[in-house]
Amino acid sequence: MNGKKSFDSVQRRLKKHISPFFGSHSANDVTTADINQYVDKRKRDGAQNATINRELAVLKRMFNLAIHSTPPKVHQVPAIPRLQESAPRTGFVEETQYNKLAAQADEHWLHALVLTAYTYGFRKTELLALRVRQVELLNNKIRLDVGSTKNKEGRTVTMTPEVLAALTLCVHGKTADQLVFTRKDNEPVLNFRGSWYSLCERTGLGAFVNKDGKETWKGLVFHDLRRSAVRNMIRRGIPERVAMMISGHKTRSVFDRYNIVSESDIDDAALKREGEVKLQAQLTP
Repeated sequence: MNGKKSFDSVQRRLKKHISPFFGSHSANDVTTADINQYVDKRKRDGAQNATINRELAVLKRMFNLAIHSTPPKVHQVPAIPRLQESAPRTGFVEETQYNKLAAQADEHWLHALVLTAYTYGFRKTELLALRVRQVELLNNKIRLDVGSTKNKEGRTVTMTPEVLAALTLCVHGKTADQLVFTRKDNEPVLNFRGSWYSLCERTGLGAFVNKDGKETWKGLVFHDLRRSAVRNMIRRGIPERVAMMISGHKTRSVFDRYNIVSESDIDDAALKREGEVKLQAQLTP
């Protein structure tokens, strides 16, 4: 009813995991012990705590909808545990790393995609859905339509000269409703995971490694560009409220998770402090 993008993933979790386990239970008979057995099974399946938590969230939402309906469909909501999750990823793309990525991005659409993400912190889905009409070359603006972003709110940003030049080439010769980021013959960029992995491998910023018999990616991920954009805006003195509007962060808690202090920030602070101490020593009689 709310048109949430998570609906497909909810259906997938229900069909693949939740319904096979709880489908034969009466909802009123489900206990915390049953839920703990489900958690134990999913752990034995190899599922991570974060994955299990997402599945338990679906289950909890089901019970809450049921008990708040008229008439209530269940007598109570069972206590549903929340498992300890690993700390959120804190990867950043440093400026030297970005310069390598930009220099080695051999396809123009990939170069422009990386540049725009690193500059404004746009989400991958927002970038891939961007239409030519939203890139206003004369006004030097990018406009994300209301309803096209994760939080459903529209955003407008001013293009830097570098972004303007890159996107001008991307939209050249296209009609207003065509996608900005396309491959050869204007084929839409729907999934560029392979191109990203290849780019990181060429620049020495990532590689596939064998972990427990499975090929696992170890290195930068595209979302690191979003974290880096947020941090860079704050470093450059852009007010946090403005930075949140540009990146599209609606809640303070999530924004703070991205605006993480890195080791290089701490090093910079130490150097600045050292300089202040030396200057004070020179000024003190």
